[in-house]
Amino acid sequence: MHVVVGLITALAGLIWALNRLQNSGVDLNSFNPFTWYRRHQWKKKLNRNPLYNLSSSMEVGSVLIFGMAKLSGEITRETKQEIMKIYGDTFNLSEQDASDLYSHSSFLTRDIADLPRVAKRIISESKDPFTDAQVQSLVGILEKVAKIESEPNKMQMDYLEVIKRTAQPSKKVNW
Repeated sequence: MHVVVGLITALAGLIWALNRLQNSGVDLNSFNPFTWYRRHQWKKKLNRNPLYNLSSSMEVGSVLIFGMAKLSGEITRETKQEIMKIYGDTFNLSEQDASDLYSHSSFLTRDIADLPRVAKRIISESKDPFTDAQVQSLVGILEKVAKIESEPNKMQMDYLEVIKRTAQPSKKVNW
């Protein structure tokens, strides 16, 4: 009987200590390993560059198209209109949606200095991989965008080669 009384007293003491800790401002959920893991994963996602969290191949394609135009130098009004027209025609978007996608792409690539290196990582970490048809369409669009202002420069050609190599869907063999 004295063992049962000791266990009940220890349990009551533990509950009382946890209650006092919670009343003094200690978050008891911080001791939960599942909550810690979820919080840790959220912090990793939050502190990551949003370019590497793109969810659809359309978003990835729009960023890559904008990056190609950005490599030619300053983007003129005519180039912007042409890119928005390409967004509308290719992705079946309204004029307002194409403008929003252009703004989104512009915002995501505003501080990127080395676009060919970043493009490889953008494509490899996107959640929605490209199909063969999407890769062919994207390459055609990128070639068209490179020729809007003048002939493509060396950086644009390197960028296009990186995208061609990286965006190819992996050939999985079913055994």
